[in-house]
Amino acid sequence: MKDLFLRKELKQPASKELHKLVKRVEQLKKTLLELEQTTANEPESNESALELPLEEPILMEEEPEYIVLKSPKQKQNTHTASLEQEAIATVTKNKKHIIKQKIIGVISKNKVTTKQLKEIIVDKHRYCSKATYYRYVHELKAENLLESIIVNQKEYLYGIQKEYHI
Repeated sequence: MKDLFLRKELKQPASKELHKLVKRVEQLKKTLLELEQTTANEPESNESALELPLEEPILMEEEPEYIVLKSPKQKQNTHTASLEQEAIATVTKNKKHIIKQKIIGVISKNKVTTKQLKEIIVDKHRYCSKATYYRYVHELKAENLLESIIVNQKEYLYGIQKEYHI
């Protein structure tokens, strides 16, 4: 019988081990009955007759191995870990600014429609949701950083030559 990940062949199947344990329980029951019978025949003042014979505890030949579902995390330097947490916090705080920068960057490099830009920002890179993307485009238009031109029923975006700052 093998473990779940087929890493190691078990020495004895669980049914054999269970069979051994059942036999041992039966032996202990017999010993207990014999002791009860001998104590019933003797006077009650003798309490030492109730003691079971000392035997070594029953142990399985090999303790079962536990399956590790996740590997233990490697210890990191506390300075490095705090630096990573600080970087993540900074990115989280400036996420809106970063995504707006990406929108302006894509528009400055290519002539794209609003839909094509949505496919790049939302579908391909998954920077934000669709609603957030359209809200950011609207905010950039309100800040006069983006302009749109409608040609053949398609809205093309282009950036105005200003630097975007927080």
